[in-house]
Parts: sequence; C-alpha cells; structure tokens
Amino acid sequence: MRSRSLLSAVFLCAVVLLAFAPRARADDQDRVSFGSRIVVGEDETVGDVVCFFCSVEAHGKVNGNIVTFLGNVKTSAPINGDVVAFAGNVLLEDDASIGGDLVVFGGSLRKNGGGRVSQDQVIFPAVIFLIPVLILGGLIWGITALFRRRHPVFYIPPAR
Repeated sequence: MRSRSLLSAVFLCAVVLLAFAPRARADDQDRVSFGSRIVVGEDETVGDVVCFFCSVEAHGKVNGNIVTFLGNVKTSAPINGDVVAFAGNVLLEDDASIGGDLVVFGGSLRKNGGGRVSQDQVIFPAVIFLIPVLILGGLIWGITALFRRRHPVFYIPPAR
C-alpha cells in the first residue's frame, strides 16, 4: 500500500513538472531535427541548423551555424556562421563557403573545386576515438590479468 502511494506521488510530481516546464522553441527560420535529414533548398534562406543522428544538405543560404552530431554536412551554398560536425564528415562543393569557423571532430573535410573556409578550421580525424578505447582496454586487461594470475600452491603434508 505504501509503495502505491509513493508511486502516485512521484507520478503527480512528474505531471506537475511537465506542465510548468518551458517549451523548447526554435526561431521560424531555424531547423532542428533528430534522426531525419535536413535539406535546405536552393531558394530557401534559413538561420541555425542543428541535426542529431542525421545529415544536413545545404543548397540554399544559411545565415547561422550548422551543427551535426553523428551526421555529415554537405553544402553547395554560402554559410555565414560556423560549422561543427561531431563524428561526421564535411563536404564543400564548388561555390560553398563558410564565413565562420569549421570544427570537424571524428571525421574529415573534403573540398571540391573552390570550396573555402574564411576563418579557422580544426579537424580531428576519427582515429582520435581510438586513443581512449585503447587506454580503457589496457586498464581492463591489466586488472583482469592481475586477478587471474596463478598463485603457486604448496602441498602441506598432514600432521602426524
């Protein structure tokens, strides 16, 4: 009986918190997506573009930034802001330009033709993910080897 009233109280608190939580909003020109590809058409102008677990294709003008997490960025148009790709690649086509900084973490940058970056560009290849995995694997191997090593067993004859 007591666990049922505790569960009811937790449920009621969750409902109240959700009712008064501020809604997440994007500006009318911003594009935000989770899991589905974002395509900016040639005749479109957008603000910021944020994409989780998906890719961005920009053929129109982007006035803000582009951020992808586990997705690629392909552009053939000018981007006035920064571009950040975490665990994804960036492809700049012929007339593409990035007005701000470019950060690619765990991916690569490919420029076809006259694609250019106006400010700083920082590129960490995918190999960067290998270093923590190797360190963690070495620690696990060392700990298991320490506990699994064999200790010599000495036979003690029974007392007479």
